[in-house]
This record gives sequence, structure tokens and C-alpha cells, in this order.
Amino acid sequence: MTEPAVRQVLLDTSVVIAPPSAGLASIADVVAVSAISVAELEYGVDATDDLVERQRRRRRLSVIVEEIEVIIPFDEAVAESYGLLANLVRAAGGDTRGPGGSIS
Repeated sequence: MTEPAVRQVLLDTSVVIAPPSAGLASIADVVAVSAISVAELEYGVDATDDLVERQRRRRRLSVIVEEIEVIIPFDEAVAESYGLLANLVRAAGGDTRGPGGSIS
């Protein structure tokens, strides 16, 4: 008898922000998130002026990085720098959103 295949998935940033109500186990046995998604989430932490929301996002990002495997060809230090730079661009009136819209 063959064992069932392990369901593996690389989560999109949007799924990390708003996971399925049934939980991540409902979509896969093993989940990972790319360093690019971590960078987008890092940007999203500071993309709000609401300090309470900012702290909530920071805690959530910490949990994500600790609990979900991060695929890192683009490491966390680079992701954090991306967040800082993207926020500097935003503060200067620039738009860091791509065609997909807001990453926060």
C-alpha cells in the first residue's frame, strides 16, 4: 500500500495575511513562505500610521517567521531592508505597489 503524497505549498503573501478560516492545514501538510513574501509583509508592518495595528502586524510577522519555513534565496536581512526602503519611498510620495495593488 502506498502512502498518500505529502501536500506541500508555498504560500502567497495574500494567504499569509488572510489565511483560510479552516486553517493552513486545510490546504497543505507542509507550508512555506518565500523571503519575498516576508519582505512584502515587512513593508506592510510600517505601512500604517495606526500604532496598535503596526504592533499587531509586527507580532504576526514574528510568529510567521518562527512557525513557517521561509525559503531564503533573498534573506531576512534583505527583506527587512526592503521594508525600510519601500517605506522611505512611500514617505517621499512614491508608490511601491505593483500592478497587484497594496501589499499591506
